[in-house]
Amino acid sequence: MSSIDSEIEIIATIAGALFLLIGYFAYRWRRYRSFDGVLFGAKVERAAGEVTCVHKGATGSATLKLQVLSRESGEKLIGLKYVVTHPLGFEMTPVVLSANQAQKLSQLLREAVGVEGSHNKPSHPTLGSGASPRSSGG
Repeated sequence: MSSIDSEIEIIATIAGALFLLIGYFAYRWRRYRSFDGVLFGAKVERAAGEVTCVHKGATGSATLKLQVLSRESGEKLIGLKYVVTHPLGFEMTPVVLSANQAQKLSQLLREAVGVEGSHNKPSHPTLGSGASPRSSGG
């Protein structure tokens, strides 16, 4: 086989793979109707809010965006999207939580800031009773 034939085969393979990826993305876009829906793998019902976060880079910003999601089965989910922007681009990290996981996260956040009525004794579930999350090297 000549080198031109092998180059054409390589280009055709790459083009085929790109075609499949674009087709898959288009299918998910049609199914979930938004970029965030594609990102989370569920339909976005509504945006619930966002929080500007402390970001260690002086030239960028970080935001935690909260969205209410639903699946075809009727299951309600919470989508968290952590977005960091900087002069050279951005980074997005999606996290999908079930209702139980979202309630647990809410409880842990309330305990961390010391809100009354969340629990009697705040404790970190994975560190044990004597340790605190800050003692791990921060």
